[in-house]
Amino acid sequence: MQETSIEWATATWNPTRGCSRVSPGCGGPNGVGGCYAEKVAVRFSGPGLAYEGLTTRGRWNGVMKLVEKKIDDPLRWKTPERIFVNSMSDLFHENLTNHEIARVFATMARAHWHTFLVLTKRHERLPRFFAEQEPPIGFAWPLPNVWLGVSVENQEYADRRIPELLQAPATVRFLSIEPLLGPVNLKRVGTLQTLASAMPREVARIRDQARPHTASGMQIDTLSEVRTIYHQTPDHMGGFTCTPGKPRIDWVIVGGESGPGARPCNVAWIRSIAQQCRAAAVPVFVKQLGANVRDRNDAGFDGDDETSWPDDPRMSRIKHLVPEGNEMQGDLVRVHLRDRKGGNMHEWPPDIRVREFPTTTRDDEENTSIAVTPSVPSTDGSRSSYQVRTESPAIDGEAAANDGVAATSEVVHA
Repeated sequence: MQETSIEWATATWNPTRGCSRVSPGCGGPNGVGGCYAEKVAVRFSGPGLAYEGLTTRGRWNGVMKLVEKKIDDPLRWKTPERIFVNSMSDLFHENLTNHEIARVFATMARAHWHTFLVLTKRHERLPRFFAEQEPPIGFAWPLPNVWLGVSVENQEYADRRIPELLQAPATVRFLSIEPLLGPVNLKRVGTLQTLASAMPREVARIRDQARPHTASGMQIDTLSEVRTIYHQTPDHMGGFTCTPGKPRIDWVIVGGESGPGARPCNVAWIRSIAQQCRAAAVPVFVKQLGANVRDRNDAGFDGDDETSWPDDPRMSRIKHLVPEGNEMQGDLVRVHLRDRKGGNMHEWPPDIRVREFPTTTRDDEENTSIAVTPSVPSTDGSRSSYQVRTESPAIDGEAAANDGVAATSEVVHA
């Protein structure tokens, strides 16, 4: 079994290898930020190594490989695990066939005692795959032990990817908003174009209802238990429709970028996402603040309240970004934390020290909880609730040989 330092998983499984960049979350120009998996693959791309032929000039080259000897690995792991599928690849990559993807799903179906987390940036393929591909023999979509998620780095890619995720059959739908590169409003997601592509029938119905006005904009509340779609018209008319029983986002992971050249992450962006989720009773997991943390110069660095940074010089130091004499109240400063990934939540303001997991009635008893919120009905008829559990920061570093190292954990109050 491949243990991991990824805080929201207990193991990783990589039945495929390879990838290619598709959006800013994969990395910026001139080596700014980027995917840790790509860096690991480049290191191990020499002759005879695991990623030989999968990278070119320091980047993924789009060549994909199904790793036959890895396909059945979870069947040999007898203890139930929360498994991140393809931490070093993307299962819905365009250069994998439906048949190859289906083989991975067949293993997940057979290994029913595990919970599998599948995360993709290939949002457009998600609903199409399930429409085209029959489920494993003896099973139906969605598989009860498979959670589906999309990566989101800013509002533009939230608008593109989340509507497609909502159309895919899943027991749990989750977001990995990491690396967070800008503010994201999960209560107003989408554009007329992206929603028309993902949910054409609903959009067509709303357009009919808006006549004689022409709908020029459309957004969806992705956290509401009642599907709420807002529409606007050029003459500033608008409205909204509410449809019960439609899927919503069940879990949100958020974090800043780590590693060399990490791009800035404003704590206000993380705080906003956490507040949105709490208001909607959607579990949120703040993974890390990243290696390039920004906050207002008047944010409070004395530990006086929930939004203040701890008053401990050993934990953080401030670097002013505006020349002395020109700084104004509210200007951003860089907060240097001792943990190089910003993953030690004892260094954070208390109000964002939150790591919550979704649970369903099929979850195993060892997933003990500290505080359980009132149950929330899921959209597929099953009962789901979420538990609050916080863990200590993971051990620093990613071990390339096994995609990470085991992280010690303890229960603390958020």
